[in-house]
Amino acid sequence: PVSTELAKFLTDPDLPPGSAVLLGSGDGAEPRVASTSTRFSSVVAVDHSQLAMERIREMAQRLARHPEGEHITSVLGGVAAYKHPSGTASAVVASHLLEYLDGPARESLLKAIAGWLKPGGRLYAAVHLAAGQRFEDLLQYGNVAAAQGDGRGTVTISQLVPPRPDATQVQHFFTPDGIRQDLRRSGITAANGFAVRVETLGTAAGFVEAIILVTKLK
Repeated sequence: PVSTELAKFLTDPDLPPGSAVLLGSGDGAEPRVASTSTRFSSVVAVDHSQLAMERIREMAQRLARHPEGEHITSVLGGVAAYKHPSGTASAVVASHLLEYLDGPARESLLKAIAGWLKPGGRLYAAVHLAAGQRFEDLLQYGNVAAAQGDGRGTVTISQLVPPRPDATQVQHFFTPDGIRQDLRRSGITAANGFAVRVETLGTAAGFVEAIILVTKLK
């Protein structure tokens, strides 16, 4: 299901009119919510999973007789390969996607997203923070390993979440400073016309989640 925070973001009436780009969209919950907004002329769902894309296409076909189902497009493939017209996106979502990208890939994607956004357009990204009781418990039981090589103090769940052949998390936990560093390296700064806000909230699973909200001002 889509979180309350993400649902509010996707249905915000103050978003500029344009397209919505849902990266790592999963099995259809995000595009279904986005399709109810009157702000989006098109909703593009991008995911590497064939099954997820089939489910989204089936959902779009079921909704085709309704106005909200006419503008959902599914794109099968990795997010790094996806191209979007510059300056046309009113909303981009990357909810718990950045965990699967290494530092250079995260920065490359964030730089691309910055170019996709139109003035007033917004990015919503969510990651888990290296904080809170759940994180401390994982540290205590040896289920968190420090990533090597990039010097950013990144940590990832090791024993708890074994690698998957189709999607392996490069980094599971982030820090606010690390998030802002990635944004700066991608050119998402106030000097370049972006407003950045990082909010934190607890989750039902005991993790601390960071919601990254970026607005392109010009």
